[in-house]
Amino acid sequence: MATVEATGSTNADLTRLADSEPEAWPHLSVLSARHQFAGRGRSGREWVVEPYTALTASIVLRPSLAPADLSWLPQVVCLAVVRALGDLGARARAKWPNDVVLDDAGEELEGWERMRKVSGSLVEATPSGAIVVGIGVDVAPGSAPVPWAVSLQEAGVDATPDDVLAAIGRHLPGLVARLEEASGDAASSGLADEVAAVTATLGKDISAALPDGSTLLGRAESLNADGGLVVRLQDGTTREIVSGDVTTVRLTL
Repeated sequence: MATVEATGSTNADLTRLADSEPEAWPHLSVLSARHQFAGRGRSGREWVVEPYTALTASIVLRPSLAPADLSWLPQVVCLAVVRALGDLGARARAKWPNDVVLDDAGEELEGWERMRKVSGSLVEATPSGAIVVGIGVDVAPGSAPVPWAVSLQEAGVDATPDDVLAAIGRHLPGLVARLEEASGDAASSGLADEVAAVTATLGKDISAALPDGSTLLGRAESLNADGGLVVRLQDGTTREIVSGDVTTVRLTL
């Protein structure tokens, strides 16, 4: 594990280092930053927080699986974060496809109910085939500058970024190993059921913004064999969407 005082993006750094210095960055190596000033999420969205208020870290994975067998990895990462935050006393759940939210963390808010986002993750492949998992967790006041987000400390959880990283480290390796042992089959490994059990999106009416500007309305029913979201549309038909198909997913009241 290496920690730097400041960097633009730990994911960008580790994506480069994982390929240029593979022996120095083996499976489950971690790069964290006290201050990340050019972070990014899905679809290239910017994520900027005040210095020293959030966990900003990236983890390199060198799984034995082919890329096609890693479709559940984003959900497995969320499961690890949910369990880690639970260890620290938070009431956390996953919000498909790559966020973690805290229950009863604020007043009713359109698209979020009383949930608030506390964490997001980004899974990327390097040119050589390594996987880099970026995880951000809002820890202290100032790290969650939008109304639908909250920090752990604002939610009453006394933790530091180092506490959060250590807790994630107690869960992620074992979950990834289980996915590998099952050759990526989340159902046979039991991971599919475990992910579904903590996914707040399921059973909710949602609106999903698509890249073409259209909006998909329906009820999130289940996760499919690849970790995609099965949505029951208003006309009674179903549609399966993967994270790359949507820009945002919000609850509808």
